Amino acid sequence: MKRGATLWPVAVGIGWRQPHYRDVMAGGMLNLDFLEVHTEDFLSPGGASRQLLMEATRRFPVSLHGVGLGLGSAIGVDPRHLQRVRALVDAVQPALVSEHAGFTRARHRHGIVHLHEPLPIPFSARGLSLLASQVDTVQQSLGRRILIENLGVCLAWDEDAIGEPDFFNALAARTGCGLLLDLNSVFVRALNRGLDDEAALRTGMAWIDGMAPAAVGQYHVSGHSRVEGLALDDHGGAVAEPVWSLYRHALTRIGARPTLVEWDHALPSLPVLCQEVARARREQRLLDRQLIAPPPPRPSSRLAPSRPMPRRTARAAVTTASTAVVPGDSLRPARRDGRDLPDQQSGLVAALLAAPGIGPTPLAPVGLRALSGIGGGLPRALRLYQAHASGRAERALSAVYPRLRDRVEADEPGSFASLAWACWRRHPPAEGDLGEWGKR
Repeated sequence: MKRGATLWPVAVGIGWRQPHYRDVMAGGMLNLDFLEVHTEDFLSPGGASRQLLMEATRRFPVSLHGVGLGLGSAIGVDPRHLQRVRALVDAVQPALVSEHAGFTRARHRHGIVHLHEPLPIPFSARGLSLLASQVDTVQQSLGRRILIENLGVCLAWDEDAIGEPDFFNALAARTGCGLLLDLNSVFVRALNRGLDDEAALRTGMAWIDGMAPAAVGQYHVSGHSRVEGLALDDHGGAVAEPVWSLYRHALTRIGARPTLVEWDHALPSLPVLCQEVARARREQRLLDRQLIAPPPPRPSSRLAPSRPMPRRTARAAVTTASTAVVPGDSLRPARRDGRDLPDQQSGLVAALLAAPGIGPTPLAPVGLRALSGIGGGLPRALRLYQAHASGRAERALSAVYPRLRDRVEADEPGSFASLAWACWRRHPPAEGDLGEWGKR
């Protein structure tokens, strides 16, 4: 049994996606150290997907990587979704559990919507306070340390006042959480600030230098694409050479950590994916062991394994963050430009769900901006997020109504995507499990 296994720092795995389910389970000489799956794909306790995952845990250590908790959401974490995640963690006993440093949930019209796309929170005192309180809530509920991943977003807030490394270091110091460094996201954000490849690489290395090694628990490496001067963190190709350079720098500066090759779209064959795994191992071997930073001592934390923490229900989980790292923060998101953070997040959601005749920009909240290097500015950045949501809506409905999709597309190619996007805008999902939306 591989459940509950601990990963070696040099472990390398892949994101296990549906097209590769059968190939991985068929056996053979797969030189993989672990599998990482999207948490929300396996929440249903009695389904075939859950059974498949449990079979996989008998062969591989498994890591759970989620997007549905929306830890930066000002309206809070959905207790029901957290309970389902906790049940999955109990069943799988994963080696690692991770989530994103963004918000996904907000009030819209007369209810709550879940966009299934991590959106940025401000790198400010109130953003740190909000994220820390909800990371604490989740860790108290799960009874274990989780890892928080940086985002490759193309939006930012005017109130950003804390550098990303300082923000994440403070988050880890306050909550005892670990950090998942997505090296491709670091590079993509630098590109979208208008830097060329060389300058973006230097900026990425400086970003890594600013991270506290003791807090880092995992690396993600992946590919990106470029369209008309915009870098897209789409995980749709082989790892780019500058990202491998950042990986080598991280090995030297921070040390070896479990590494995931993340390839989510336009998936290649499994052997091609395994070639990327082999490349990660070569990068590790190219560095003399004396040049790879040694593992640091574990940070002191109330979540340390030597002191098991009693479980608490999702609704009763308390926020017992340690002493403040950044002065002037408070649990209640303070006003800025006359608006609360919940209002600003709702405004961004409203912009992304805007009807075609209105467009997203007029509804965008005060203080939101695109990264400086994005041609077309905020309108283009918002349209990019809308395109992501449209694709997600199409995939969700296609999974539930494949025959309907085929018939609609046969009559008028492209019309099913338009139909799915219209459904998403008018009746957006309200839960972290996207499969629940597609079934309604």
